[in-house]
Amino acid sequence: MFRKSRLARDAWHICEESGCGLVLRAALKTDRRVKMLVVTDEGMKVRKRMLQRLSEAPEPIARLSDDDQRALCEILKRAVETPH
Repeated sequence: MFRKSRLARDAWHICEESGCGLVLRAALKTDRRVKMLVVTDEGMKVRKRMLQRLSEAPEPIARLSDDDQRALCEILKRAVETPH
């Protein structure tokens, strides 16, 4: 619980100081002492763009042939596997 609260607090301070407008602080309807972070419409747009970019291969990898991309994927899978 502490980690989540700290993460939320840190995220709020970053956005508050930068004036990014991606999140708002709001009181919980059932307990006004509890503050929540609410993602704004602009925040949702940024999230969507970020997820789109993360789903695309970086240019150097995108230039590889399909066979080379598959081979690279297999090599990376083996590299991060935990030994039995």
